[in-house]
Amino acid sequence: MTSSPDNIKNFTLTGNTEEALSIAVTNTLVLVGTEEDDGTELFLIDVTNKTIPEIKGALDIGGNVNRIAILGNTAFLGTSSSTGEFVVVDISIPGNPIIVASVNLPGSAEAIGLYVNDQDGRAYVTRKNVAGTSPEINIYDISNPNAPLFLGSKEFSNDIPAVFAADTLMFLGTTVSNLEFQIFDATNTQALTYYSGLNFPQMASDIAFEDNILYTAVRSNDALRIITSQ
Repeated sequence: MTSSPDNIKNFTLTGNTEEALSIAVTNTLVLVGTEEDDGTELFLIDVTNKTIPEIKGALDIGGNVNRIAILGNTAFLGTSSSTGEFVVVDISIPGNPIIVASVNLPGSAEAIGLYVNDQDGRAYVTRKNVAGTSPEINIYDISNPNAPLFLGSKEFSNDIPAVFAADTLMFLGTTVSNLEFQIFDATNTQALTYYSGLNFPQMASDIAFEDNILYTAVRSNDALRIITSQ
């Protein structure tokens, strides 16, 4: 990147007038997820030529596509659909994307956080809080993407908009007052154990990781928190 960014292309999603909520990229294929629309909410766009993007395929998800993660030829979605908050899509043929699994999580809360860990073949799906009926943390074995296998969940009393996992640890961005960043030991997915945490001025809304450093987005004036182990 340079010090003078250049907007080389604006692109309209044909047949969809809703706001885009999520994006992911693999090689020259970009996936864009939108708010719920009468038509389709997931778009697969070929950007081989960056000045002439081409929609190769689209899918009706039936809800907001809040998060997208890609592993190989498979896309994993966190959605607001009441019948499939966790959706798995085969994108091996961009012109013909296919939903291969749609998991209806317990309760009715939408999925707002998602991380797919290629280390352990797990998907970590997190949700908005609905008291007592919708576990906010949900973990699945995705070694067979066509049949996600439930591994464990945990009830929270707050929204969990962000999740990341590495080795045996799970890192959460939450709306918990005075403990917006939390770390759990996820070795036993049936009994997640609180490990440590930090107090942020506002909710932690997203998490990224690089070279053993965690970068956390916070809804605050000091919007970036950089975290490492002591």
